[in-house]
Amino acid sequence: MPLTGPQKQQLQAAVLSAFNASDLEQLLAFDLNVRLLQIVGQGPLDQMVFAVIEWCEQQGRTTEFLNAIARARPHKKEIQDVVAMLRAAADRGT
Repeated sequence: MPLTGPQKQQLQAAVLSAFNASDLEQLLAFDLNVRLLQIVGQGPLDQMVFAVIEWCEQQGRTTEFLNAIARARPHKKEIQDVVAMLRAAADRGT
């Protein structure tokens, strides 16, 4: 699922609102079977999240990542809203 720049920005903001680096590391290990540091180096969390989004897109795993963050934070409105918006955009082909 290719994402536009604004969609990446919205996804990044939602992930930053709901996950810290340790949470993100666990999510990737449990749900995508990949280690965070295999994808990105140490750095500020916003840069790490951006790199994860880019990696997921390049690997064709964006939908898998969206499903994982939605499952991990079912009561986090910002996550649920951005995931629903991105799924709807994908269904429309935009």
